Amino acid sequence: MKDKEKGKVRTITIYTIIGVTLNWKKTLVGFYLESGSEKKQAWLRIFNDLISRGLQRVSLIISDDFPGLKEVIKELFPQTDHQLCLTHFKRNITRNMSQEDSKTFKDRFSQLKLTDSFETALPKFEHLILNYQNTYKNFMAQVWLKRKQYLTFLKYFVIAFCQDSSEAEQCLIHNIYYTPFFFVRLRRTQNDRRESV
Repeated sequence: MKDKEKGKVRTITIYTIIGVTLNWKKTLVGFYLESGSEKKQAWLRIFNDLISRGLQRVSLIISDDFPGLKEVIKELFPQTDHQLCLTHFKRNITRNMSQEDSKTFKDRFSQLKLTDSFETALPKFEHLILNYQNTYKNFMAQVWLKRKQYLTFLKYFVIAFCQDSSEAEQCLIHNIYYTPFFFVRLRRTQNDRRESV
């Protein structure tokens, strides 16, 4: 983005916060412009603003692996689950593994997504990672560190069997330790290349 006052091009990050209610309705919760790339201080400002506007008891945050976000979630929402984006995970698999291995890995991970619980899927995912650790040491080390965050959605699998929003709420109350307020989907819009607008 071109700063007209200074005549220079600078990076601007657009933070989009989308909430999903227990009625499965999406709502735009927040839209923020911040100078520079993603950073912890920006996430702190954004979430503190949302809290000041009434945000509380978030059950699940879904996001890319943004710098500083994990620490802010632990600090401000210690009871909240954090799910990393699976689309980006699959792209990373393709980028970091051979064509044959990436296809096999993604196929096996897709099977894990059909597992009926987080507790059942996690050891299977760990076994899958270990099968490739010698061939892709650095990449598998990164995947290992984030393995739980790639499967967090399975804690909410019971929702798929609920017929309506009131039943979904009861399913959540009985299967999660606290009643969720809503799910939050975080998305960032930023051009990786600096360009004048």
